[in-house]
Amino acid sequence: MNTEFKSQLYFDGDCRMCSAFAQIASNNSSSNGLECIDINLGSNLNPQGEKTIEPIVDAAIYKRKGESFFGVEAIEQLLLDTKFPYQLLGYLSKLFPLQLKKWVYSWVAKNRRRWFGRISSNKV
Repeated sequence: MNTEFKSQLYFDGDCRMCSAFAQIASNNSSSNGLECIDINLGSNLNPQGEKTIEPIVDAAIYKRKGESFFGVEAIEQLLLDTKFPYQLLGYLSKLFPLQLKKWVYSWVAKNRRRWFGRISSNKV
């Protein structure tokens, strides 16, 4: 598969919720493939051992077709790029004001580890 056109999701692989979401997104991608990259693992390192993406606290990163999306915009765009029924969630999210979506995203991001816990390895 040509990785030049492959979408990429950078996520916190230590978070159970984030890992589950990445797995669902990967299994339901409507594009030519979705590469899920745990920002905590070696797949996020260049040949010199330096991180290619520095972890942004509490924010997902989604890249596709030369565009980058962060936080709630990343999740919304990723949902729009998945298959039904997940794609429907992306369209439904457009009904809500951006400020409300950002507030909810921030609240969930701050509490996700407490609610869902941590894991020690990435299964995506």
